[in-house]
Amino acid sequence: MTTQTTFVTTMNALREFHKASCDHTPGARRQALVKPVYPTVSALTSLTPEETAAVEGLKEDSQRNGAVNTNEIQNQITADTERLKESGGGDAASEEFRKRMEEKRAAQKESSNKMIDDMFDKAIDIGEKYPATQGAILSVSDQIMAFFSKLYNEIYFWVSNIVEQFVEWVKNALENIKDTARRIVDWISNWFK
Repeated sequence: MTTQTTFVTTMNALREFHKASCDHTPGARRQALVKPVYPTVSALTSLTPEETAAVEGLKEDSQRNGAVNTNEIQNQITADTERLKESGGGDAASEEFRKRMEEKRAAQKESSNKMIDDMFDKAIDIGEKYPATQGAILSVSDQIMAFFSKLYNEIYFWVSNIVEQFVEWVKNALENIKDTARRIVDWISNWFK
């Protein structure tokens, strides 16, 4: 196997590992994930300024994509919340809100997979164009994937908490409404006694 082929094969194995590690679908982790062990593709060598810029560009693209993704989902959740507030609540509106939040979680997984694919495609292109960068790319890809994994997990659990807190709030609000109404009815019925 050539160094080039080893690099591409290793990067694709890492891509699948990192995509699977971001999957919170029930049953997705039926077997333990084992990170691929990759051979030394090329020793970390002194890189030219152009090669260094290409590798650093991977990190910068990852941060930019993560920030854009987070802002997009925040805007979507804010819009959904505003729609719920404007609707005045109710069972149908609450169920629609919950459905939208579940859709956000699913869309976030797809978005995460796309960001991972884009990053690995770009990393492979750089490694093929500048073979001396392959060792550095393997090293930095772990950092980038840790970033994407953490980002995905943060957003996934953020949306999950919104759904859970919303359901709990609705449940408590309904109980509070019923209790308050009962107290008022009791108070009214006892007013003239």
